[in-house]
Amino acid sequence: ANIMASGENYTIYNAATKACILYIGVAGDLVVQMASQRDSGAAPTLTFKSAAAGFMPTLVTKVGASTAATDIIALW
Repeated sequence: ANIMASGENYTIYNAATKACILYIGVAGDLVVQMASQRDSGAAPTLTFKSAAAGFMPTLVTKVGASTAATDIIALW
């Protein structure tokens, strides 16, 4: 099922896991909230323009609703 069909952000981790890397199936812009080393405050949100298909070797906690890349798999 398309979890982004209604345009919301989707949290891809639980309390036991801090973050994951992503596998991108189809290239496109990727909007993510990065994992943060800080105990408080919002983690940075970044847009990777034209992210290539394949592994995204960064630790992320959320994929933004405006992400154009598709077929994304979260890997812990």
